[in-house]
Amino acid sequence: MICSADFSSISSYDDFENSVWDSEEKEYIFLERCDVREFHHAEFECILRFSVSGAGENMSFELQEVSYELQLDQYTRTDREFLESEDPRLDALADMMDILEEYHRH
Repeated sequence: MICSADFSSISSYDDFENSVWDSEEKEYIFLERCDVREFHHAEFECILRFSVSGAGENMSFELQEVSYELQLDQYTRTDREFLESEDPRLDALADMMDILEEYHRH
């Protein structure tokens, strides 16, 4: 059977592109972690295994197994929203790193 479904997920990832790299220490001074809510629409194959028992008005169906493979990626994503950090210490640290980076550019 071909199924169609809409999903939303909240994921976290390390934002290497916007983090500060220390070339002398060979490590990130500040590695920003971001949370994002993604919305996906996917079509996928699904196998349903069920049994039928009884007859007529006493007939019943029992679902025994549902199996599918689902891949969510940039092709299934329909929308994305970046979530604000709920930890004020991380926000302050990010601001401090931005100021230091700007200071060292001049």
